[in-house]
Amino acid sequence: MTEEQPSAHLYIKLSGSPRERGRTYGEAARERILKVVEEYKVLFDKEAHMAWGDALRMAAAYEEPIRAYRPDLLEEMQGIAEGAGLDFGTVLLLNCRTEVMFAQFEDDCSVIGVPPEASADGKTYLAQTWDWWSIGQGTTVILEVEQPPYEKALIVTEAGLVGGKGLNASGIGLTLNALSVARGQRGVPIHVLMRGALSQPT
Repeated sequence: MTEEQPSAHLYIKLSGSPRERGRTYGEAARERILKVVEEYKVLFDKEAHMAWGDALRMAAAYEEPIRAYRPDLLEEMQGIAEGAGLDFGTVLLLNCRTEVMFAQFEDDCSVIGVPPEASADGKTYLAQTWDWWSIGQGTTVILEVEQPPYEKALIVTEAGLVGGKGLNASGIGLTLNALSVARGQRGVPIHVLMRGALSQPT
């Protein structure tokens, strides 16, 4: 592997308080997080026809729903911002980028699930495509998260996001398909909900 071709994923182990987990994450993935920010400045403009400042203002409305659902994840986002040298609003925007950018939604990704009774070796298989823009190359991370009292989780996501696809210590596996809806209501962002799902024992 050459220096021009970064590893597909950066592996980061997170533990401690939410703020400590976030700082570790932000420091370890700083370059990738900054690349994600630059990526979304382009994508918000080209795909959503939205200025970065407008996107930041829209994202701010998601802070209270997240606080009501998992206040510890807001603390983790604050730590990510501190570790990466960014403002909190930017990291919050990354974590609700789906809701802000895709108010006019497109369908994305495909998922395959094979339960033990259908597989040749009696094991469970879970897979998905990640249909995304090529400028996102080199921005993904794998997070191994210890988050008592919640379940330990292994999460694949973009640098700076607290949730995504993954597995947890209780054997729960989670993937994501983006499907169109006629209209939605403001609530907890999908990537925060995915972290919440991977935090559960059942």
